[in-house]
Amino acid sequence: MLENVWFVAAIWMALAFAASLISIWTGISVALIEILVGVAAGNFLHLHATTDWINFLVMLVAQKLFQPTVKTMHAWGRLYRRKENVRPAIEPARN
Repeated sequence: MLENVWFVAAIWMALAFAASLISIWTGISVALIEILVGVAAGNFLHLHATTDWINFLVMLVAQKLFQPTVKTMHAWGRLYRRKENVRPAIEPARN
């Protein structure tokens, strides 16, 4: 039964719903509870049905979530250097 990808996806959705109900009940962040529920489900229920398209979606989402973070870090770095008048380690060539 766990070979069916759609069944495993339905179990994960039910676990996400249960995690949201637990977070409302306990007052803890939904993301933290979802991580804990996901770790428990992966280790104890052995929900490891992966296919090529699931791996592709995971990589795509990870890249799209990481790119804005890098841009934000660079923006904060430029703001810090401007505020503190910190010069970069390598000076640009002047004409």
